[in-house]
Amino acid sequence: MLRRLGFRRILPIANIILFIALVTIGAIQVGHSFGPRVRQTAYQEEGELPEGHPQAMFVMPLAWTLAIAINVPATMLGALFAEIFHLGSNLGALLCSMPFVLLLWYAVGHWLDHQLNILPRCKPGNAIRIACWIGILLSAVLLAVGLMAFKSHAALNADVVALALGWLFWSLLLLLMCVLTLQRRTVANASPPVLAP
Repeated sequence: MLRRLGFRRILPIANIILFIALVTIGAIQVGHSFGPRVRQTAYQEEGELPEGHPQAMFVMPLAWTLAIAINVPATMLGALFAEIFHLGSNLGALLCSMPFVLLLWYAVGHWLDHQLNILPRCKPGNAIRIACWIGILLSAVLLAVGLMAFKSHAALNADVVALALGWLFWSLLLLLMCVLTLQRRTVANASPPVLAP
């Protein structure tokens, strides 16, 4: 069944279901935390703020942090599109990330299918080799940026650690995918040839 479906189908479906579940859980958590903030905003609009009620700060739900960390490249593109289309909220950026989550995990699954010979395994052409070398350089830059940001961050909390680990994981995965693709050689069909009588 795995060979018939392939990772290029299983990974996108599994990860978009997980992503939607995490985004929904986070949205519910944020919805519950909006009660006091809505009342506080109403007081501010009327020109008065009760004493002893400092300005509330938004705290990213753990579910959203996990969704971002697991899908760092996709959520970065989603945040960019949310900024372009002025959907200036965390939930808007996560919703914009959904198509990229599917594409990201399709690409990973497609690569795995070639590596495991579920799809025909062949030596990469010139265009793929150039893309792999660019990917290796990009992964090295991303890895260096991630390490420097992690070391220079003053306060390490669960959110920072999760996002940093997600960033480093995807940088290393890109490097691994590019190196193994460059080493890929054509594999002959495993089934023996049929001899004529």
